[in-house]
Amino acid sequence: MTRDSFIFYRSFYEAISILPRDVQGEIYTAIIEYGLYGKETEQLKPVARSIFALVKPLLDSSIARYENGKKGGRPKTEQKPNQNLTETKPQPYKDVDKDVNEDKKKKVFVAPMRDDVITYFRENGYTEEAGGRAFDYYDAAGWVDSHGQQVRNWKQKCIAIWFKPENKQPQQQDEPSSRRYVR
Repeated sequence: MTRDSFIFYRSFYEAISILPRDVQGEIYTAIIEYGLYGKETEQLKPVARSIFALVKPLLDSSIARYENGKKGGRPKTEQKPNQNLTETKPQPYKDVDKDVNEDKKKKVFVAPMRDDVITYFRENGYTEEAGGRAFDYYDAAGWVDSHGQQVRNWKQKCIAIWFKPENKQPQQQDEPSSRRYVR
């Protein structure tokens, strides 16, 4: 296999030019023989052999590209390219208003009135003050709990957090009798 040319990179020259002249001649000869005739030089000095070992894979890849290029490249296709590359295909109709309305139905939250919260507390045996504090807490926070989630079921939150024994209404106790029994 004989070729008329091969690729010789600048990096080859820069690496070889540092070496002594006798070693440079050996390496240049080995590279040229391999690049043009495909023959490897047998007896090289150790430094020349190491440089040639680094250069040989690059020569092999450039020879392979040359051989593949002689084959003619990619076969031609019958299909013509699309002239208008910015044209888009029509999309199916999507009712955007319907989707927005459905989302609103799912996310609608109406905050309770202060009187509703206080009444709910009173009905469950807790003080009006506790109901007012619960309302003030959530109203100031925008009806968002400590985890950043919107309070959807405020009654459930009140039961879990605000209905504590210390907030209970004092039970009406029977008046003790004025009589004491002494034994």
